[in-house]
Amino acid sequence: MNELVATYKLTTPLFMAGADQTGAEMRAPSIKGALRFWYRAIALSQLGSWQEVQEKERKIFGSSKTGQGRFLITVERKGLSSSKTFDFKHDQAGIVYLGYGLKDAQRKYFEPGASITVKLLFKPGSGEETVEPVMKALIALGLFGGLGARARNGLGSVAITSLQIDGVEKWDNPKDEKELKKKIAEFVQSLAPLPAELPAYTAFSAQTRIDVAGADRDPVKLLDDIGKKMMVYRRDIKSDSALIRKFLSGGDISAHPYRVAFGLPHNYFFKSDGNKANVNAVQRERRAGPLFIHVHALAGGRYAAVLTLLPAEFLPAEEQIKITGSGRDKKLPCRVDYGVIEKFMLQFPNRLEVRP
Repeated sequence: MNELVATYKLTTPLFMAGADQTGAEMRAPSIKGALRFWYRAIALSQLGSWQEVQEKERKIFGSSKTGQGRFLITVERKGLSSSKTFDFKHDQAGIVYLGYGLKDAQRKYFEPGASITVKLLFKPGSGEETVEPVMKALIALGLFGGLGARARNGLGSVAITSLQIDGVEKWDNPKDEKELKKKIAEFVQSLAPLPAELPAYTAFSAQTRIDVAGADRDPVKLLDDIGKKMMVYRRDIKSDSALIRKFLSGGDISAHPYRVAFGLPHNYFFKSDGNKANVNAVQRERRAGPLFIHVHALAGGRYAAVLTLLPAEFLPAEEQIKITGSGRDKKLPCRVDYGVIEKFMLQFPNRLEVRP
């Protein structure tokens, strides 16, 4: 039997719940779900197609069709705080922005600082072809991701601090931003050859971009600063506001807002006249954004921000963008420009960039 043991440090507030969404609960199924996501993200380069990734994922992680997966998962928590209601302060506008909806829902959370150890015990005969991609998923979660609600926006970030295979340590913690960049570059290189074309779903490809975008001793302040920058950046895309105002005043438009690239739905409200508009897909309620924010723990009590852009086909070919407001709607072809997000990533002057 092969045993993988990954330990993570919780670096930002974690909003994770079970059936009772008003409470907070650390759940192994939720962690397994996050691992499934990152498995899909890293497996495409080796398996070649979404269909093959799905088939292999079901065998490894389990499904109603294939039965139990190839491993058992247990989770240990050390230093996990009691759950409490987050204080969305006025001076944390960036956190409020990144955690949209959590304030109104009064969701409870766990404070940063806890140690979370995930143990995976594989069934006999699993083989390297099964264990290795799961190991990479564990690393990806700890380099780029998080757990719970608004994990893509940096909340619930978990930084990998240890990775053991059958008791042998395989991970060295990066001491500073340059070492973190090197770790990320080595990980991306381990996925080669990456697909050159835009993937059919969120996955690593040759078009992936990763930036180490600054550091601070306060991880929550670091995340709050990123949220404030994003809020200002998106607000200042004046052409989008002008486009929506034209639509609301009865004018004809031929394109959707640029900021669609950050995900759907998104809304507009103009204080001057109270007009509102909603931007969504015709058949889908939401499309998660392709930008992942992660706060990573470094040596000496410092933390670094990691911004990961995983561009993919934004919507199926037949899907359209729909804009609704002032008693009318407009359907438009989906033509997303991921350059809008790359331009946001350029807002961090001391960033360290990783390209495949």
